[in-house]
Amino acid sequence: MANETSGSLQERTFQHQNSLPPLPVPSLEGSLSKYLDAVRPFATEQEYKATVKNVRNFKEGVGQVLHQKLLHRARTKRNWLEEWWLDTAYLELRMPSQLNVNFGGPAPYLEHCWPPAEGTQLQRNSVVMWYTLQYWDLIRTERLAPHKAGRVGLDMDQYRMLFCTCKVPGVSKDTLLNYFKTEREGPCPSHVVVMCRGRIFTFDALCDGKILTPPELLRQLNYVTECCEGEPEGDGVAALTSEERTTWAKAREHLISIDPANKSILETIQSSLFVVSLDDAKPYATPENYTPLTLETLTGDPTIRWGDKSYNSISYADGTFGCNCDVSFHLPTSSCHFTVTILHKFPTCEHCLFQHAPYDGMIMVSMSYYIDCRLKATDGKWKGSNIVRDIPVPEELLFTLNDRVRQDVHLAKKHYMEMTQNLQLVCYAFTSFGKAAIKQRKLHPDTFVQLAMQLAYYRKHGRPGSCYETAMTRRFYHGRTETMRPCTQEAVLWCQTMLDPTCNEELKRKALLKAFNKHNQLMAEAQNGEGFDRHLLGLYLMAKEEGLPTPHLFMDPLYAKRCVVVVVTLCYRPVWLGTLQLLVLGLQWCSMDMAASIKSDMTGSLQERTFQYQNSLPPLPVPSLEGSLSKYLDAVRPFATEQEYKATVENVRNFKEGVGQALHQKLLHRARTKRNWLEEWWLDTAYLELRMPSQLNVNFGGPAPYLEHCWPPAEGTQLQRNSVGMWYTLQYWDLIRTERLAPHKAGRVGLDMDQYRMLFCTCKVPGVSKDTLLNYFKTEREGPCPSHVVVMCRGRIFTFDALCDGKILTPPELLRQLKYVTECCEGEPEGDGVAALTSEERTTWAKAREHLISIDPANKSILETIQSSLFVVSLDDAKPYATPENYTPLTLETLTGDPTIRWGDKSYNSISYADGTFGSNCDHAPYDAMIMVSLCYYIDQILEATDGKWTGSTTVRAMPFPEELVFTVDDKVRRVITLAKQHYLETTQNLQLVCYAFTSFGKAAIKQRKLHPDTFVQLAMQLAYYRKHGRPGSCYETAMTRRFYHGRTETMRPCTQEAVLWCQTMLDPTCNEEVKRKALLTALNKHNKLMAQAQNGEGFDRHLLGLYLVAKEEGLPIPHLFMDPVYAKSGGGGNFVLSSSLVGYTTVLGAVAPMVQHGYGFFYRIRDDRIVMSITAWKSDPQTDAESLFQNLCTSLNDILQLATTSQL
Repeated sequence: MANETSGSLQERTFQHQNSLPPLPVPSLEGSLSKYLDAVRPFATEQEYKATVKNVRNFKEGVGQVLHQKLLHRARTKRNWLEEWWLDTAYLELRMPSQLNVNFGGPAPYLEHCWPPAEGTQLQRNSVVMWYTLQYWDLIRTERLAPHKAGRVGLDMDQYRMLFCTCKVPGVSKDTLLNYFKTEREGPCPSHVVVMCRGRIFTFDALCDGKILTPPELLRQLNYVTECCEGEPEGDGVAALTSEERTTWAKAREHLISIDPANKSILETIQSSLFVVSLDDAKPYATPENYTPLTLETLTGDPTIRWGDKSYNSISYADGTFGCNCDVSFHLPTSSCHFTVTILHKFPTCEHCLFQHAPYDGMIMVSMSYYIDCRLKATDGKWKGSNIVRDIPVPEELLFTLNDRVRQDVHLAKKHYMEMTQNLQLVCYAFTSFGKAAIKQRKLHPDTFVQLAMQLAYYRKHGRPGSCYETAMTRRFYHGRTETMRPCTQEAVLWCQTMLDPTCNEELKRKALLKAFNKHNQLMAEAQNGEGFDRHLLGLYLMAKEEGLPTPHLFMDPLYAKRCVVVVVTLCYRPVWLGTLQLLVLGLQWCSMDMAASIKSDMTGSLQERTFQYQNSLPPLPVPSLEGSLSKYLDAVRPFATEQEYKATVENVRNFKEGVGQALHQKLLHRARTKRNWLEEWWLDTAYLELRMPSQLNVNFGGPAPYLEHCWPPAEGTQLQRNSVGMWYTLQYWDLIRTERLAPHKAGRVGLDMDQYRMLFCTCKVPGVSKDTLLNYFKTEREGPCPSHVVVMCRGRIFTFDALCDGKILTPPELLRQLKYVTECCEGEPEGDGVAALTSEERTTWAKAREHLISIDPANKSILETIQSSLFVVSLDDAKPYATPENYTPLTLETLTGDPTIRWGDKSYNSISYADGTFGSNCDHAPYDAMIMVSLCYYIDQILEATDGKWTGSTTVRAMPFPEELVFTVDDKVRRVITLAKQHYLETTQNLQLVCYAFTSFGKAAIKQRKLHPDTFVQLAMQLAYYRKHGRPGSCYETAMTRRFYHGRTETMRPCTQEAVLWCQTMLDPTCNEEVKRKALLTALNKHNKLMAQAQNGEGFDRHLLGLYLVAKEEGLPIPHLFMDPVYAKSGGGGNFVLSSSLVGYTTVLGAVAPMVQHGYGFFYRIRDDRIVMSITAWKSDPQTDAESLFQNLCTSLNDILQLATTSQL
């Protein structure tokens, strides 16, 4: 370290800046070649061929244009990347910085002079502060020797950002403020900020131009702690810096608007040299186990750290120190990230929290190592003067606050706690050997550790782990970093060799040397400005800046696959003990665990915009004709006699060899011109062309689970609870509108989010022969979006704006609006109940609507107000008491309740009942049930966490009262309404529904037997139906296809030949346990296989539908395949006897009417200890009985578990 501070004393710190070479632009051909090499380990042969083609098209097309523009930019800027990198990697990020972007680590002082010891915090801190101030003085007076790599000078500009620097939040983009000046440039701020127990103090670190000594600094620190001792904690305004960036920006604007003095306080913090955090925590650690200390540096008290400052020095009550550093890599987030900590047994030194936006980690490492060396040399003791000069005591910085700010602080701390509690971290020392042993074998220590990490990941996960390693580019003007990708093809081959027991030592040695050489080569290229990642980023940003479409290269699934960082590693020289924080938020949908996925909605990767990946999703594939017909034959087998099956086989062969080929080719042509060939057809065929009444036959509904925790049934709570539920619903709308709802993923695969656009401001409009779907929703970037809600009560309709001055109404304000509605209706005659028309047969409703509009043009305006509203709130006088074990009355009410207070065509009717329970009823056309499940579970989780209480402001702003929407009606309309209610009542009275909880066991017991819970329940349903009816039951189960562009669902048919044979075996008293076990395993495996195929776009039902619709569109006769009796008998054409869907592993449940008159509707949710099921049937069919089927299902569930247990499945 002597060279760093003395070195060639004639050389000033910044004197070589202007002589540094500009950042080069690599050749386009070279970068693309390296890119192809980098993606190879993650690609299948087919993927790689597609990527090679993509690269070739890019190179020969738009890539050349973008590269030339980038070269032009490089001729006018000495560092063409600098501004872009700062904006893209740091300032435009919207996720919370303090945890998602920062990284941290412990100081190593406990290894020599300062082991943990209570009562030493302030004395030790005064010494550390003094050395920190000495380093600031070295930079300010330009006595810090310029850094060099060998003889090559390195850029020193980042050292200007170490002190007096702060990031300031902006609504859409942050700003970086730097107040530092060298001695030659003029005065520089010299005050520090100290934070303790939520309070903020400041004092000047200079007295008469001299740095305060440790005794003087100790006196200042003592004063701060004496002020805080025994006093209430401060307001903790610093916690706001841990919030999502736009939220923090708006809170900051409001803070300044309260009192101009607040702005002055903020500027004092921003311009300060650094922040000293006095933390009461005692995270004892040892040289072998730094885990508690390291974890505390990442997740400690947010009220005593200013997350935007370039440097927060944290000292703990046990005399230890730590760091927290922002790492703004801004790479796509994977659902399988890991916290990675690599410990090198070398001297390390870090005791700070600092922002990565102003500078990179090596800058802080240099200062920290400087301090550590001096502490070690002096045994951590101050040997200078103990005289304390007459200096002003620290001044407390007191913000002027109001209730809104206090609420913002409260929420910030809550959000921070939710995220930090989800972090797993270990920080251990590997002590078997270190750098000496590695170098003795003539290997590079960093490469050694990187390859060890690759092998460790491969050994654990059985696949390569895409990896980011920092390569320094400071040899160029204002250079910072380049990406180095350690997961090379050579590294992967070496990992495979190491794990292959048939490979001898010589093969392993050769593979290791190749991997070493490749790693070293790539690192050298990256450091010399010959990497490719920053180049590709530049080309991407150039296209964006020029307003060009995103090149296909960057939409290639393999591009994202390569960019998803599974492991991020940092290696500093001198090696620094560091950790990287990455949230572990798994996201899986449909027949998988959903709980983690919904959690991702709330706390997931906020830097990813909701709809940002839409254009990169693959198109919906068209399966092969031969494959689909083969699967069709397999699916119909359980429902056909030998003679029928032979006829069907003949039918299929004729279709395949005849018209089927022509139809398939036309379908392939359609798929080449549409990213989702099915989308329009599906919407029309499944929903818009149907003429039956929607409200019961198409819509889905379900009970809210709030009664299981904070809101058991209680009269007199309807409006107050509704106001809170509405507020969280509006928050969810705002998440989607501002694109802060994290994009959903299944593992690493992004899912289509388009259906979330349809959740709000959406309505179906009836037509005489075909309906229309209207969507008024817009994101914040797209423009204004309707913000009014509609409230229906006792046949009357009201509306009000859910925003006031651009802010969502609070629960007290919503309660005021709801009370006004009920007061208007109390004791008055019921309204005309025009909403009941939406429950009619579609053509009848369409003609009634046309007549309604013809009576008075104002009626059309009212209809448009309802159609464009966010959602409908239904205030229902019913009291459908329910329990966690019996949801029947509540679920039945959501499907069959008062039609005069529900707009059956709306995408979302939120229903609240007079006993304080809740439900929903939703049109199925705009989206599938899992979208509503996401919203409902979001609300449920927050209600449970807050005990259903509103703890915010009770102030009610001045706002207009709800407006009543009064239709002009005549006798004809009244007659149609009366008939609609009569028809609705007749239909609903024919519906039988049970909704019970099976409590003998749940997911935990099933998974303990290593069985898939969804498959378990589906097979139990098959057995229950077979036991009750003595025959197979054709069954529809929903398979999600959202991994494709605008994908929705595919049919998965659980009633396989294997399932039927197993049912017969189970009901045959002559079959022993082993026969039953084998049959069950075969059925389970077949079900899982079919579900995977359906989710991957390899199902056959939607394909056959497409072929049928091509024939219809072309005016051709209906192919005989679709007129075969077995086609309908097996469920084809929407004739499934069992219509089923797993709505996940959350607390949310739904229900639907049966698909056919002699069938059942079956929705279910699976929890750890129970399975809750809703079963529907039509009473008019004497053979079906929902209650009986539930009892049979319970028996079947127990039968399977017993079989799995006794046979040790």
